Amino acid sequence: MPLKMIGFLRASLIMYSSLLLFEATYLYNNRYEEQATNTLLMNQLEFVHITKTGGSAIEKVGAQHGILWGSCHWSNFTKLAAKIGLSKVGFGVGCNTPDFEYYNPKHILRSPWHNPPKFLKKYVKNSQNPYTNAELFAVIRNPYARIISEYYCPWAGFQAKYKKDIQRDKDPNDPVNLNLWAQKLVSTVKNATKEYKMRTKNGALTIEQIKSEYILAFNNFINQVEYVFDGDEVVIQHLIHYEDLGKEFDLLMKKFGINATLPSKKDSGVYTDKERKLTYRDLDSKTIKMINDFAQPDFEKFGYRMVEDTFGDEYSLRSTFITEL
Repeated sequence: MPLKMIGFLRASLIMYSSLLLFEATYLYNNRYEEQATNTLLMNQLEFVHITKTGGSAIEKVGAQHGILWGSCHWSNFTKLAAKIGLSKVGFGVGCNTPDFEYYNPKHILRSPWHNPPKFLKKYVKNSQNPYTNAELFAVIRNPYARIISEYYCPWAGFQAKYKKDIQRDKDPNDPVNLNLWAQKLVSTVKNATKEYKMRTKNGALTIEQIKSEYILAFNNFINQVEYVFDGDEVVIQHLIHYEDLGKEFDLLMKKFGINATLPSKKDSGVYTDKERKLTYRDLDSKTIKMINDFAQPDFEKFGYRMVEDTFGDEYSLRSTFITEL
């Protein structure tokens, strides 16, 4: 082969190698820049995980983009999977690098990511509170639909999948079981909320007091207004409707310059029960009235329509409350 041709091939090879190196460096820098940008922005925008409002899907998307939201501030899902006897890869929302200490207390701070922000403000140091100096967003949902999701929750629902040492001998898709369970939940949370407000009427409980109390140790079905408001103050500035979750989440991310989108529920659901068959239309009149009585502030503040004892064909779960993302 002529020397001229060899020189040409050598030069071409060097140029091609340089292009590959440039492309790899460009892609790496872009990815690094995205993660750095998202890390910076996560300190400006924090997610408040109201139970059964699609929050795990949001935490999962955050984890995929290097953002710690909700339970990811406290949880290592690899360790959690091992603890409850699971070895499934990708269990939970997929985050394993918490930045706050978590010791699974048996009191009001049992699941801090499910606590209303005003609770963390009262009982947690600013250095251990992700909401300090951040703008907050959350998802709101129709209480009738939300309690169905609570019922099928694998952590605290009926014959919960991840609870140990419980019998699972009843049909979860029997409306009788749904209504008995829902009535008990509403009654329990209502009494706990009433007791907590009575005990804190003259000021917050001390850390020593809440450690000895079981009041609101589980945050399931706490009224959503308890999260959004602290007295007359709005503490969660950005509210997303569950009924338009993907669309409104994407709009909020765009507003904050965060490069993240939420896939469909089919693709992004974390603890979705594919065997669930009951809906809010299976709630009986007694359960409906109990929900109306307890969750009336949610219906009124967030524009969800209450029914007296049954759902007509025209009933919609959608809210008339307009949010400003």
